[in-house]
Amino acid sequence: MINTKVIEMLEEIADLLEMRKDNPFKIRSYRLAARNIGSLDIDLRDLHRQGRLRSIPGVGSAISDKIAEIIDTGELRYLQRLRQEILGSDLPLVRLPSKEEE
Repeated sequence: MINTKVIEMLEEIADLLEMRKDNPFKIRSYRLAARNIGSLDIDLRDLHRQGRLRSIPGVGSAISDKIAEIIDTGELRYLQRLRQEILGSDLPLVRLPSKEEE
């Protein structure tokens, strides 16, 4: 499901921004958007078709544009750039489960 893919990508962005010691507000924004998408009972593609991605709490214009890119292309250039900058590779960051997820 596209929601799961978007959540994983937003969480990875937050992880990479944390590694870069970026703005904590920005990191929290990505995590909040991912969490709120996780609580949806509607497919993001439907919201995108309706032009309602920004109706998701915590999703402003920048994050909604990124979600739209993921839905439209299956990829996200911003995430690929972060991976290259921080990891030296465009391969996904492997996430270990947190204590809450175990």
